[in-house]
Amino acid sequence: MQRKILYIITQAEFGGAQRYVFDLATNLAGDFEIVVAIGEIKGSDELAKRLEEKNIRVIRLKYLIREINLWRDIAAAFEIRGLLKKEKPDVVHLNSTKAGFIGALAGWLSTPPRLPFVRRGDWQPRLIYTIHGWIFNEPLPIWRKKLYLHLEKISAQICDALIVLSQNDEQIGVDKKICASQKLKLIPHGIVPPEFLSPNEARKKICNLQSAICIGSVANFYPTKGLPYLIEAAKILKNENINFQLVIIGDGKERKNLETLIKRGDLENIIILIGQIPDAAKYLRAFDIFALPSLKEGLPYAILEAMYAALPIVATRVGGIPEMITEGVSGLLVPPKNPEALAKTLKKLIEDLELRERLGQKANEAAEQRFNLKRMLEETKKIYAN
Repeated sequence: MQRKILYIITQAEFGGAQRYVFDLATNLAGDFEIVVAIGEIKGSDELAKRLEEKNIRVIRLKYLIREINLWRDIAAAFEIRGLLKKEKPDVVHLNSTKAGFIGALAGWLSTPPRLPFVRRGDWQPRLIYTIHGWIFNEPLPIWRKKLYLHLEKISAQICDALIVLSQNDEQIGVDKKICASQKLKLIPHGIVPPEFLSPNEARKKICNLQSAICIGSVANFYPTKGLPYLIEAAKILKNENINFQLVIIGDGKERKNLETLIKRGDLENIIILIGQIPDAAKYLRAFDIFALPSLKEGLPYAILEAMYAALPIVATRVGGIPEMITEGVSGLLVPPKNPEALAKTLKKLIEDLELRERLGQKANEAAEQRFNLKRMLEETKKIYAN
């Protein structure tokens, strides 16, 4: 009889954490019975749709949402507790801070023998929690940062293992005394290289100015993605009369703010907010340069896919990005919240074709050597088995 894995994640839109769950669930379906429980659905139900297309069983949670809401959070804990007792999974794999805390609490409520002084019962699921970037590193009020840090410590004490995606997050876990260092397991992302369209074909579909250098980005429109700084950098480049176009693939609650900034900067003819595109990675070779101005990251899929596309990358020096990109070798790194530095670095690449080609090739080599799906799957299965 196959062991059962229950994945729990807070949101249904297809961001990095959802991609991670999708890759694990679909690729491990031959080895395990897989169930995925998904919380908040606001607009996009992309993760559920993709899973169901692959014949993965999906359960929609009624009460689990991203925002703090005491009554809904209590209801979510008991809803997940009921789900655990019904499904009796061998492994519960939690993803995102909210699902991590609520799921860990539900796991403790389901099997209180986790306490060392209480006898263990017959059913004791293994609780695994993947950190997709520590939430207390986001630009939040101090009280919320402290609250989230405290919740992470509680989750860590209940869970059997915490998977971190970067050495940076691993070190933060140790420095903040979130849990014993042996509980932290470093497993970077791995992907199968996307099937890219040719540069000409991709460019015809998403770039209006065929003669201009095309700078591209792929990101959900969240404050932590730092897209206003990329727009400000574009304004600086425009004022220097540089011939370029900026195409941003993605969508989200910050769209109106970004549209306002574009209009205010008279950038409507230069910047395209193209919206969500299915399998966006296949269009990456439309770009001459890839940019990601994040304020906070774990180990972003967008950069990994850009590396496989052999694109020269400009990104901020945050989270696990410096572990993916070696400064000056496989990409260029800039400080976050610094549109002047971002514009200067983009200009450097726009003016130097040889540098773009060299950085792109080295990025591709690094992706193939260090970030492959087979390794991620095998290392994760070891965590499930321990």
